[in-house]
Parts: sequence; C-alpha cells; structure tokens
Amino acid sequence: MIDILYDHFLANDNDLFTEESLLHFTKEVYQTLENDAVNLPPHFLHVLTYMKMENWLYHYRTPEGIQKSLRGLVRRASFIHDSSKAIEVFIHHYDELKECYHKFFPDVKQMAKQKLAELLA
Repeated sequence: MIDILYDHFLANDNDLFTEESLLHFTKEVYQTLENDAVNLPPHFLHVLTYMKMENWLYHYRTPEGIQKSLRGLVRRASFIHDSSKAIEVFIHHYDELKECYHKFFPDVKQMAKQKLAELLA
C-alpha cells in the first residue's frame, strides 16, 4: 500500500512532473506496455486495459485517485480485506508520508540509475 501512496507523491513531485508532462508520461508508459504485451502476464493485460482507459497513473495525483487505487488493490489481493485504514493513514499523516517520500526517493533514483548502467554494460 505504501507503494501506491508514494505514487501519489511521485505524481505530484514538481521536480519531476508538471501536470502536462505527467499526462504525456502516462500515455508513453501505457504505449510501452502495450508494445511489449507479449512479455506481460495475461492477467496484467486485463488490468492494463482499465489502467489505460481510466488513466490510473495520471489520477494518482489526486487523493480520490489513490483511494480508488487502494480499493482496487483490496479487490485484487486475497490477503487484504479493507483499505479504509490505509486511506485514513494517508489523509491524517499526509505531511509525514510526503516527507518520508522525499527522503526515500533520491535513493530509489540512484539505485535505478545504477541498475540501468549495469543492464546497459
């Protein structure tokens, strides 16, 4: 669930995206996934249809989009039965979660750069 919550802060990270550039980026992501559909699990292809149609990645910008995503996770995960506590934590601890994201994300970017360099070597 924290991954979904961090997606909200990523989508709203003004150092990375404007509203317009996020919209463009999400369209590119969906196109890339569709172009590589043969390598994706069949179940994900079904989810991808809805992701693209409703532009989940873009709507992570809004609290409503995150709430919808968390409710969808509950429907798909057999081990999670309720998203209300996660939504409550998201709302009541928004600033603390945002601060954690900003402390964590530089390390994620560095790790991704290193992994990409390894793969390209």
